[in-house]
Amino acid sequence: LVISPLSKEDTMTLIGHLETVTAEADGSLDSVNLALVMALLYCLDVSFLEQGTEDREGIHALPLLTEKQYVAAVHSRLVEGQAWKLPGLQAGVQLAWALSLRAVSQLPQGAGITPFIAQAIVNFKINFTLDLDHLMILIGEFYSKDPFELELALEFWCPSESLQHTSLTGSFLGVPLQRPPHKQVVLSKFVRQMGDLLPATLYIPYLRMLKGLANGHQCSHYCFSLLKTNGAPHGENRQAVVSGSVVSWEHFFHSLMLYHENLRRDVPSADSMQYRHPPIRGITQRELEGLTAFLQLLTTIITWSENARLALCEHPQWTPVVVMLGLLQCSVQPVLKAQVLHALAAFGKSPEIAASLWQSLEYTQILQTVKVPGQRQAAGIEVELNEIESSCEEYPLTRAFCHLISTLVESALPVNLGAGLRAPGFQPYLDFLRDSVFLAFPTRAYRRPAEKWELAEAVLEVFHKLLREYEPQPADFLQEMVELQGEQMPAHKPPGHSLMFHLLNDSPTLSLCLSLLEEGARQLDTYAPFPGKKQLESAVLHCLCLLELALQKEVTFMDLLRESQTSLLVSPVEQLLQGVSAQSRRADHITNIARYLYHSSSNPDAAFQSAKILRRIARYPNIQARLVGDFTHDQVVSEKLMAGFVECLDSEENLFSLCSDSDPEKRVARIHHETKIHILNLLITSLELKGPNLGLYLLGYEVKKPVSSTNLQDPGVLGCPRSCLHAILSLLQRGSEWRTGPVLTKQAPQLAELFYQVIYQLCACPDTSGPTMRYLRTSQDFLFSHLQHLPFILPGMSDRSQHICLKSTSMWERLTAPEDCFSKLQRENLAIIESYGTALMEVVCRDACDGHEIGRMLALAVLDRVLSIDRQCQWLMYLCNSGYLRVLVESLRQDDAALQTLLTPQPPLLKPLYIYESKMALLTRVAKTAQGATELLRCGLVGQLVECQVFHMLPQNEALRVFGQRDPSGFIPSPLERYRQILLPTLRLMQVILTSTTTQHQQGAAQVLQWLIVHSDVIQSILHGQDMSMGALQELSLLTAIISKTALPGALEMGQEINSAALMELQGHIGRFQRQSLSLLVRLVGTDRARYLKQIEETVSPGDLAEKREEMEVAMQQICANIMEYCQTLLLQSSAEAQFSLCLFSPSASEPADVAVPSARVPSLGLVLLLLKNSATDFFRYHDSHRQSLNKLERVEQLPPEELKEVYLSTQRTLQ
Repeated sequence: LVISPLSKEDTMTLIGHLETVTAEADGSLDSVNLALVMALLYCLDVSFLEQGTEDREGIHALPLLTEKQYVAAVHSRLVEGQAWKLPGLQAGVQLAWALSLRAVSQLPQGAGITPFIAQAIVNFKINFTLDLDHLMILIGEFYSKDPFELELALEFWCPSESLQHTSLTGSFLGVPLQRPPHKQVVLSKFVRQMGDLLPATLYIPYLRMLKGLANGHQCSHYCFSLLKTNGAPHGENRQAVVSGSVVSWEHFFHSLMLYHENLRRDVPSADSMQYRHPPIRGITQRELEGLTAFLQLLTTIITWSENARLALCEHPQWTPVVVMLGLLQCSVQPVLKAQVLHALAAFGKSPEIAASLWQSLEYTQILQTVKVPGQRQAAGIEVELNEIESSCEEYPLTRAFCHLISTLVESALPVNLGAGLRAPGFQPYLDFLRDSVFLAFPTRAYRRPAEKWELAEAVLEVFHKLLREYEPQPADFLQEMVELQGEQMPAHKPPGHSLMFHLLNDSPTLSLCLSLLEEGARQLDTYAPFPGKKQLESAVLHCLCLLELALQKEVTFMDLLRESQTSLLVSPVEQLLQGVSAQSRRADHITNIARYLYHSSSNPDAAFQSAKILRRIARYPNIQARLVGDFTHDQVVSEKLMAGFVECLDSEENLFSLCSDSDPEKRVARIHHETKIHILNLLITSLELKGPNLGLYLLGYEVKKPVSSTNLQDPGVLGCPRSCLHAILSLLQRGSEWRTGPVLTKQAPQLAELFYQVIYQLCACPDTSGPTMRYLRTSQDFLFSHLQHLPFILPGMSDRSQHICLKSTSMWERLTAPEDCFSKLQRENLAIIESYGTALMEVVCRDACDGHEIGRMLALAVLDRVLSIDRQCQWLMYLCNSGYLRVLVESLRQDDAALQTLLTPQPPLLKPLYIYESKMALLTRVAKTAQGATELLRCGLVGQLVECQVFHMLPQNEALRVFGQRDPSGFIPSPLERYRQILLPTLRLMQVILTSTTTQHQQGAAQVLQWLIVHSDVIQSILHGQDMSMGALQELSLLTAIISKTALPGALEMGQEINSAALMELQGHIGRFQRQSLSLLVRLVGTDRARYLKQIEETVSPGDLAEKREEMEVAMQQICANIMEYCQTLLLQSSAEAQFSLCLFSPSASEPADVAVPSARVPSLGLVLLLLKNSATDFFRYHDSHRQSLNKLERVEQLPPEELKEVYLSTQRTLQ
């Protein structure tokens, strides 16, 4: 976009229009005229001429230099023409014109007009002092607002010393030793020299300029240093101050102390009438303006600079806080007291100062909290408000007091405030703010209309902060007493408790808040500017926040109130919001709250709080039907409310930067995003309730007719308005026609999930299913366009979401194939797969080895599934011959490092675990055939597993093993459970290999035994472990099965030479495995067996106890069976013909009284007999139970309901 300056004729026309422009009621320009002013300034702008020769290419397109009579015409119109309706605007344009003339006069191209320019400058008749006055004020106002914290005013500060501070950034401050630019030097000299040679007439404008230039962290530091260095040298007496600069901290605070010493002699008594009409003694109007300017400058500096705040407060001679508190007790104008309070509020930003300020407020009784005996009238700020400010119809002191309290409440709020003089607490301040300020502000008169809303905003901000920090406690509902001067008095409650009580009753406070919400919605609906609009919006936001906080805390508050059995009566906020409005005579409070959604673009915070309130209210079924009636009672209101909800869902935001608040635009985007989430949760909650409900209304369904009769249409068709359903579908459809799929699933997965949940509920509900499915199928083609992109698996998606997505995909695969056609479907699928030949094999195998994580998991699952139905083993042969199987085997070493990170206490990402499980499942599938198992051994599978270090990382800490550190969602398992998810697939794979390798069994057993020996420390810990949970029993079952087939004498004799030392070490390992296995058998057969079964009763719900107990018994029997098989093999190998003999049991057939013998002793044969006896008992018990079940099944028609349910549950457990 190329912007060119206007021609002479257009420029003159623009000037003619601006001559007649007037300001708005608040003194500002409207957006159109402001744009026109900027256009004129652009026409006069020649600043690019100062940037360098390369930026002067557009000089020939500048009408100011190319058009004849341009300068003469514009100069005549601006300088010698008529006065504008806005003199300030005229002065600003004249300043811009003068700067342009000065810049052009330095150019060679301007030589032809230089004489005229020189003459024009000479003829510029100005009052130097007055214009310098205006210039300083202009500079101060221009830099006083810095919403983006750019600190452009740094160009006016040129520190004399090098600033060694790494956080100092901005113009020319990055390199401390570099000479600052000439422009900065000149501007800095202007600021300093003007302070040195300052005439009295420019004193106030100079302070106002410094106030603007001190706006910012670094600027305030520089200004503080300037005022500090301008003062008298350290150590001089106070009389020497008169010789110092009048713009210095010394001069300011010395003058302030003199004013205080002079005025405090005339402090009126509390009973005198002079306090109601205080005389203004000792301070002239000019002095008042000077003091005000100084206090404003002080406030700006200490607001930004904490170092300045602490340095000034702790100065032993100036004592600014003490002096200013003293001035508040003197007879001075309310406007000066207001500035003092603002300065004290800035000091109070530091908690250490705030704590002492609270005590000072109590001591000075600025607000009278202690009634003096014999005092006939009130005193303090309450009198100022009711007598002085109300009569003047201006309230600067009250607003400043609210600001001070708001700051102190946020910094520090001592619980013992006022102790010793009255009942301690904040209650007197809260009473004043509520009764004298908030409840009275609507009925007071205001000379300046905007001040009404400024006052409301200031007091509501205090209420908001107090309630936000309050958490109901049981002690709040007990009536405690305090002793004061020998008498017992009731103690004050926390301020948040008092606010909650007023908001949970039909109190004047709640009524006024609701009235403010109605007034705010009415004013915003006009879309017209009015005085105090910004402050009204802020006051409304505080009201919404108060209601939302009350809804959030009311359950705890009312529960504690009920438990305390006190006599206080309260009602839920949602019930009070259904009351009748005093203004409209209708129950429209909730409707008024919902109206703020319509203004989400201009007031996103209010819309956000409105959505939060409506979501909380939507939880109550008895309110839903009434809300639908209120929302649809008036057609105009109904359409506007619907449009408000839709506008919030339709709002555009940058979804890639929702977590940042550093940029205002990013903050607004986050608020829009969270507003959508609250509205969607409101819809989901409503749809779970019976109709009519808000969800049906907002989604465009019939609420006055049967829901099933709804005829959904596109927006505008047959008068159908745009509903939330249209907004949801519109957002989901974005990108659905692309190969990458819907955009929302990638940019905002949480939103997409909620959108799909709303649509799912509509399709699942019988009443809405018909209209919804019909509309999605005929109008949107929604189902096809989205199902083709399933599953939505993204790089940024959580492990849980990916895991659920994969399981859901597998579930749908099974559900869409009926069981009676399953075999046929397998054959057909295999034929289709084989028709693609080796090309498909290549793609799937390559993706399984080096694809994206999700792609690898899916490819591994496909290979697993195809191998299970490929009876000809074509895929297995390709997998082996092409080398992909070896790649998969060798990748286990690469997975080792990632798997080790899973065993840290912090919940990790589980992607490596899922890939590992998929890979081990495929390798186990391969090992189920003799060919596959042999090929795995040839590829060195067991050797790769031997090198993996993750198996050594068994969690040893007992608390960590049993409980672990779980994810708050409950999804991420404990470190011990994660370890088992890694170990168990490996044990299963080795067990399958040992079972499948018949001809190569000895080779496979030797390799697996090598794995057991390398990880013997872990094996011994598991065999000795006291944990007998199902996970531990699974480990023991697999381990004992492997040990029974590998840890045998002679298993390592592979025809290769083994030296005697190595053979002895290996035999020692085998002997330890034998002893540990027998020790485990002793524990599972003896008295510990009953204890293990007893433990499960303490951890399992009664409904699942029988099933879990049965699972545990079966697992223990399997372990015992493995150990007995191991013993049998050992005895067979140590027969009379063998080279060695082995004694496993001592020759005693009697059943011992206590079989829990130490592992070092050999158990007796009585243990075997006891195991045989227990096994026989269990067999007959299960046999009888099975026979009873068969009998019940034969006469199932005659069974009572209870027994029928039991048979059904038993059958289900068997099927599972």
